[in-house]
Amino acid sequence: MSTSVEVNATEVAIETTTPTLGQVITAEEVAELPLNGRNFVQLATLTPGTTASTSPVSFFTNAASSEAATRGSFSLSVGGSREQETDWLLDGNDNNQLDEGGIAIFSSIDDIEEFKVLTYNYSAEFGERAGPTVLVTTKSGSNNFTGRCLSTSAIPS
Repeated sequence: MSTSVEVNATEVAIETTTPTLGQVITAEEVAELPLNGRNFVQLATLTPGTTASTSPVSFFTNAASSEAATRGSFSLSVGGSREQETDWLLDGNDNNQLDEGGIAIFSSIDDIEEFKVLTYNYSAEFGERAGPTVLVTTKSGSNNFTGRCLSTSAIPS
């Protein structure tokens, strides 16, 4: 009697060109994972070492009348970094709210292609702040018209 065991697995790609650590959250994850209030920033906490700003006396929510307090918890801390040190980029453009120190423009979860939370050792091109960098990429379309076009002869007079 003989027993044989066969194991099949795909190789895990290792990033060898950059020391950047982080995690990509895809459009499928944004669409399928449950969110409270359709706030995609909640998914960033899936990145190891990342927590959402939750302190009621934090820089962002210390006054009930502040715009940040009305939006709720929306910034991140990675490995103990300050919440106001998170750098937000939307399609490569600065998306930092200057007066509150958090994210300026919230994208709808329907228009997010993916976002990536860069936690440690990222490139100098993202070195504006001391905390994590969040890269949000929106979905793009094309210049082709995809609707139906009726000829003028098909329109009744």
